[in-house]
Amino acid sequence: MTQQSNRKGSALVSVVSDTAYEVERKFDASAEAVFRALTEPELIKRWWGFPTGRWVECVADVRPGGHWRNAVVEGEHEVFFHGRYVEVDRPRRLVHTEVFEGLPGGGPDVDEPSTLVTTELTEEGGVTTMRVHVECHSPEVLQGILATGMETGMQLSYDRLEDLLPGLAA
Repeated sequence: MTQQSNRKGSALVSVVSDTAYEVERKFDASAEAVFRALTEPELIKRWWGFPTGRWVECVADVRPGGHWRNAVVEGEHEVFFHGRYVEVDRPRRLVHTEVFEGLPGGGPDVDEPSTLVTTELTEEGGVTTMRVHVECHSPEVLQGILATGMETGMQLSYDRLEDLLPGLAA
């Protein structure tokens, strides 16, 4: 694999079933650097969501059973997600649940039903391939996620992550 000067906008989203989608994105960084950026609150705040968002809370207790929460206000929109870590195999694999608090029945104290997110990182030649499998608890949830236009925000966030990673190489 070779490093590229710009991978912006290159995340590939594929619907793989009536309840699941997958995302694949390459980063010119080590798997350890990508894992850190995915799990350390001070780093998450630098890439997750829109740069104009105001952070309300960012918590990541990265251990099986540990709680995480990303809560950002963007203009008049509140984008609050939370869940629990199910599996942590640093720096290769991270599995967690995810609840979008903005959906009916999805408040901050609700843990079920949730979406299960499995992130796998594979490093080769200084390039890390991130594969994310998102399993929703119903076809309606998947359709709701896709209807939000989430891909635009996801591309922006991963582009911001790409910009952050060179500083984590040391």
